[in-house]
Amino acid sequence: MPFFNFYNLSKEEVLKVSKETLKDIAKIVECPTDWFNYNSIESHTIVDNEIKSDICYVRVEWFKRSENIQQEVARILNNALNKIGIKETAINFIEIDIDKYYEDGKKVSF
Repeated sequence: MPFFNFYNLSKEEVLKVSKETLKDIAKIVECPTDWFNYNSIESHTIVDNEIKSDICYVRVEWFKRSENIQQEVARILNNALNKIGIKETAINFIEIDIDKYYEDGKKVSF
């Protein structure tokens, strides 16, 4: 946790983004790197009846962070995605309610 879910990217592309961004984002978010999950969600983006491979949607699920942190994480992700040929990105931050979050069947508390 946090979870970074990438749509319209292969697992190899997500691995490249992970290698490019993990340390910087972990520092900003103040979490150990092994808390992060980068997920490749198999999907295809279709726009105007064409499959687009240069568009990516990223859904970030995490506990609430400040807008400044969100902006910095979005910038880092966008730059890494541009480096692998993604021309359009949409990044959506979803806040997880800590009161409803469980790991291994147990409620998490910090």
